[in-house]
Amino acid sequence: MNDEMPMCSRNSLYKILSAHPEYSKFLELIRNGGTANKIMAAISSGYSSVGEYNVTLFDAYNYTVYVPTNEEIDRLHNEGLLPDWTDYENLTAEQFNGNATALKQAKAIVANRITNFLRYHIQDNSVFIGGEPVSNMKYETATLNPANKRFFSVLVTADDNNMTITDQLGNVRNVVKNKNLYNLIGREYWVQAVTNVNNNQIYNASDLVVHQIDGALFYDDAQLTPWEDEVKAIPTEAKGRR
Repeated sequence: MNDEMPMCSRNSLYKILSAHPEYSKFLELIRNGGTANKIMAAISSGYSSVGEYNVTLFDAYNYTVYVPTNEEIDRLHNEGLLPDWTDYENLTAEQFNGNATALKQAKAIVANRITNFLRYHIQDNSVFIGGEPVSNMKYETATLNPANKRFFSVLVTADDNNMTITDQLGNVRNVVKNKNLYNLIGREYWVQAVTNVNNNQIYNASDLVVHQIDGALFYDDAQLTPWEDEVKAIPTEAKGRR
């Protein structure tokens, strides 16, 4: 279709985020975390990615990634609504009276808060300003709703000039246009690793587009409560110790 945005870039999400300091806080969250965060990684065992890192959630499809401003992510950190990976690393058994089970549960709470937040900002289907117009179109994100085993969604409206995203709580976010941090096209490849790199064969490719948005997206009221309160509510009875 003539009104669709061409998808020809070889830039991965990692390369796009790394190229713009305005994306740095989101990049820190999506790249760090070690084994607790498997959203962005390199695949081994006979295959390799083109570029430093690829998003493991991507398949042979097209996606939109919404990146809140650094100021918005800092606000969420400062208000205790969104932990960072330093908070995860700083959890110790001593905080739970030596209860290893409670520590494991606390780490899961923090890791899930971060990764589900990130996954909710990754949407199926690529939507652009200036692409095919949509009005309150529902798109699934990568965050699973455990209650019904379906993915949480967002509503998107886009035309030739603007684009808005409405989250599950009814918050309306706008794509930020004043710094040209929108409609950034990328493409991620996975290739079969062979001895002669010139003969590498692509076995998977994903198209993506990145937009900066003026506020974070939320899928659950629980995200608006301090994560430390949830951690402090974990029982630390002796029966859970090891």
